[in-house]
Amino acid sequence: MLREFLLISTLHFLAVASPGPDLALVMRNSLMGSKKAGTWTAIGIGTGILVHVVLVLLGLGIVITRSEILYSLIRLAGAFFLLYIGLKTLTHLISSRRKSAQNDSEQEKVVEIKSEISARHAFMSGLFTNLLNPKVILFFLGLFSSIITQNHPFYFQIICGLEVVLATTLYFIVIVNILSFERIQSLFRKIQNSVEAVFGIAMLTIGIYIIVNMGWTIQDFLFK
Repeated sequence: MLREFLLISTLHFLAVASPGPDLALVMRNSLMGSKKAGTWTAIGIGTGILVHVVLVLLGLGIVITRSEILYSLIRLAGAFFLLYIGLKTLTHLISSRRKSAQNDSEQEKVVEIKSEISARHAFMSGLFTNLLNPKVILFFLGLFSSIITQNHPFYFQIICGLEVVLATTLYFIVIVNILSFERIQSLFRKIQNSVEAVFGIAMLTIGIYIIVNMGWTIQDFLFK
């Protein structure tokens, strides 16, 4: 069982370390918010992973992936949530640039921006960004079903599930701590508006792409 455990751990780490909405959100909340906001975002993402793992272990993951309507609804909800994050980021950028003209110093502007991301908001954004991504449950369904067989005891499945949850959370917390270094913070202050604009546009683009892609899928389903 050690071989299977190490294989699951390795494949999961490669997946979680790849760029995606989760990583972008952690970076955004850490740099634009605070170390605390980034940490709560990481915990929210880890909680989302926990939900996905529980669904897979209980066999509900198969129900979701085989139900075209349910799967599409989750994708649609995820797309609209990304649109919400993107729009909120861009509107925040516009309002903060307007307010910055009234500030006496750059430091005041940074403090004002950083105070806006609460722990609750950071946690919920991390949770729903991960939870409303159906590709995550597809990944875990494929990972667990291809490596873990009926011969493996259920407690081993639970151990593997807890490992991926803890590994995900700790990985993003490490990213948060790296981004909290003063040198990185100083560099970010110089390009903050550009980073915020890129993040907002990226979230909007991904959300629109999912919706447009779903439109073609639904059209093919109705008229095939």
